[in-house]
Amino acid sequence: MYQADLWHSHHWIDLRDWLSTIATAVAAWLAYIAITQSKRQARENAEAIVRERRVDYELGLLKELAEYNSASHTINQPDKFEQMSTRLRLLGPDRLPITRALFNLPTTDDGIRAKDAALSGIPLDLNDPRIAGRSAILDEINTTADALLAERGSLLSVTGVSRPSE
Repeated sequence: MYQADLWHSHHWIDLRDWLSTIATAVAAWLAYIAITQSKRQARENAEAIVRERRVDYELGLLKELAEYNSASHTINQPDKFEQMSTRLRLLGPDRLPITRALFNLPTTDDGIRAKDAALSGIPLDLNDPRIAGRSAILDEINTTADALLAERGSLLSVTGVSRPSE
């Protein structure tokens, strides 16, 4: 009987070693999955924060452009014209294509066609298409701002950040 007990206890030791090894491997695998997921989430959050900052920056530029556009005397003043042109350049060629076309900045073909359509039927007796196209500029700024605000809202939900109502 002593021999049987010795074999029996030896058998359980081997079984415990195997179970311990398997449990360790499973724990290591689960830890690897958790680390991989946390790295992916951290990267996505960092990218979302960068996009959110870019959206906030663009919204600030749009606000300034809207203010310059709404003042009746500013667009035809050389310094205000340069300030608007600079802000349009900072937004890049894909944003505000009609406005960029009105300011003779590089834009998309759609922007050039939309500019021509916006100015058709408007008498250009004001000597400046930017003044004649004010409503098109303001419409484009508002549409772009609405799209950026929607994007910002979706970015905030990705990062899990909540902001108070503005």
